Amino acid sequence: MNVLARVRGLSIRRFAPGDDEAINRFNARLKEGGSPLCMYSEPKSALRTSTDLPNEQLLVVTEGDEIRGGVFLRQAPFQFGTQVKSVGWIKWPISESLVDKSYAGRVTECILSGLQAVQPNLMMVGLGGHHAPFAKFLAKHGWSGSIVPTFVLPLHAHQIATELPHLRRRQGFRLAASFTRWSGLGRLGNLLLPTIASVRARTLAGTTTASVSADLVENANSIWESVRLRYDALAIRDASWMQWSYPEEAPAVVRLSIMRGDRVIGWAIVQHHDRRKSTDHESYGRLRLGVIHDALCLPEDAESAFAATVLHLIEMGSDLIVTNQLHPSWQSAARRMGFLEAPPSFAFYRSPAIMHLFNDLKVEQALLVNAADHGLLSF
Repeated sequence: MNVLARVRGLSIRRFAPGDDEAINRFNARLKEGGSPLCMYSEPKSALRTSTDLPNEQLLVVTEGDEIRGGVFLRQAPFQFGTQVKSVGWIKWPISESLVDKSYAGRVTECILSGLQAVQPNLMMVGLGGHHAPFAKFLAKHGWSGSIVPTFVLPLHAHQIATELPHLRRRQGFRLAASFTRWSGLGRLGNLLLPTIASVRARTLAGTTTASVSADLVENANSIWESVRLRYDALAIRDASWMQWSYPEEAPAVVRLSIMRGDRVIGWAIVQHHDRRKSTDHESYGRLRLGVIHDALCLPEDAESAFAATVLHLIEMGSDLIVTNQLHPSWQSAARRMGFLEAPPSFAFYRSPAIMHLFNDLKVEQALLVNAADHGLLSF
């Protein structure tokens, strides 16, 4: 098997079908050590490989017959100004150092060396913010990082106070939730907040509407061509990319056409997760969570398009709506809609090799980045 790099007794190479047993042993060691994480032999969204579309491959870090870590690399076209370059997105790095500190540093160094051997123009979103271990590792190796703000719109305050794990762990919120339940204020809040948000959304949307579309892919190319040069840098978002990124079988995905009158001005990809009858999600409990995952239109249409998309999720019954946005037009749209900015936990990092492609642009003002560049949320 072709080795991409060697670092301090470890090697990294591409995944091979015979690696499944070693991955199972790796996952068993993580579980035994108390880690809730595991390695997948393919992305949760299913491994898709294509020569002209984004493709994902798993790189595994080996030591003899054992696997000590791994990472997915998604290669995809990315537009910088008027030129298109292939870039690599880093996804789901994992290391045995989670349960065995003797591998601390070694596995991540091997992962980075292997990634650079395949694709030097690397980027990553998510990470858990600047203070996460992998973010600190990238910064130490000269990567540039920016926070992609997380915006939240609370709609059903009582459900949020009782179901959101972060709040449930705080005694003050538990007491407040009990009080609102017994006093009836919770029911009142559940009526008022969605009503206020709906009125605001309709006002900001004006004549713009968002509706489920079966033929969105057919319009994706024309939308892409009409808006792509209005953003200084962004991932290609044409019809082929949409079919690859948002297949029909993707969980809870809703494709929305953004209309103004009888004219399509953009699109949005949202997810609605109803976990009321499911087990607790580690971050969102049993909430009905609405996610504005991706959207595209002219920057000047962002406010009305965003508001129309929010209205659709309100009408689906979301308790809480979440979105990550870096571009100022979309951030402004979220703030105007009444979204609150959550503590920073979503970052965007670029390798030194790719920074020259941004020229002198200030990344936060030039770039359209959102949760789509990380991958669909899996619930």
